[in-house]
Amino acid sequence: MAVKKNLGSRGLRIASIILILLIVISMILVASTTAREMVVTTSVSLEHQEEEEIVSLTISGRATGPLNQSISNVAISIQVEDPYGGTVHIALVYSKIDGSFIAPFLLKGDFLPGNYSIYLTASKIGYSDVNVAIPFSIVIYDFSISANPDTQEVLQGDTAIYEIILIRTSDQNFSISLTLAGLPGNTSYLFSDGPDTLEAKSTLYLNTSKDTPKGTYNLTLISQGGGRIHSLPIILSVIEEIEENGEETPPIEIEPRDYRALLLFIILIPIIAIFLLLIYLLKIGKITFRRIRKAEPKKDKEYLATARALAKLEELRARDKVDEKTYNKLKKEYEEKLRD
Repeated sequence: MAVKKNLGSRGLRIASIILILLIVISMILVASTTAREMVVTTSVSLEHQEEEEIVSLTISGRATGPLNQSISNVAISIQVEDPYGGTVHIALVYSKIDGSFIAPFLLKGDFLPGNYSIYLTASKIGYSDVNVAIPFSIVIYDFSISANPDTQEVLQGDTAIYEIILIRTSDQNFSISLTLAGLPGNTSYLFSDGPDTLEAKSTLYLNTSKDTPKGTYNLTLISQGGGRIHSLPIILSVIEEIEENGEETPPIEIEPRDYRALLLFIILIPIIAIFLLLIYLLKIGKITFRRIRKAEPKKDKEYLATARALAKLEELRARDKVDEKTYNKLKKEYEEKLRD
């Protein structure tokens, strides 16, 4: 009887231990299946520093509970993949006491343009894991610039014309601003589409005058767009006006008798005019004042140079190498010079 009693008490103890273990396991299972929910909000800021070929990326966010309470010490694992699925960055950060976290990093050198992905996993014991996928894109804005021709030779007073070719290397169209540096004195320029263009071509007009110093000038065409700056050297040669036989125009020497004849002519004109005016006043009994002006034909170098520039402009217009807006503007300018 004593042996049976001892066996019965030992079996009771073993049964009690097994029951306690089952209760603990069930509690662990219940706790694991009822983990508290965690919410992770994220944002990504992207700064593309094209001139330095660097992309600055900042991933930030905040971990909160179901009641919007902050959760600290959450492990945030971050993986960034390029457009071809290659890993370009891996990081592990922890949320602060207010639940916030931040993970900045840089892409340098020959990074690939296209669609990137950020994979973020937030973990903490007692909370369910959170997985977040964030897509972003990197676009490289760049272009090339060339001139056709890149060297021009013109007479003083003529216009040099360059065709500027702009090739954008990205699918996105963007405005490119054009400026010109290194111009000689008494020279102006304009672009057919203005200083800012969205087109693939622009025409540069360099307008010289008879006062433009002769010589060869190394000019710099500066283009800026999409965060990039490119410069292109072009050459302008200004030569002195020459005769058809290739010799320089000799200076005209006026003999003293020419001056005397001119002086006599100047004296006689007012006398004749006064005489005619008196006759007119005697006939009609009125006094009318008139301004008498006699303009001599313009035969100086400026007139010839302007006429030649106008003829060349007409030729370019006939060959459809100058748009109508630029043609009308230059034609008006040259005609005003001819009338002055």
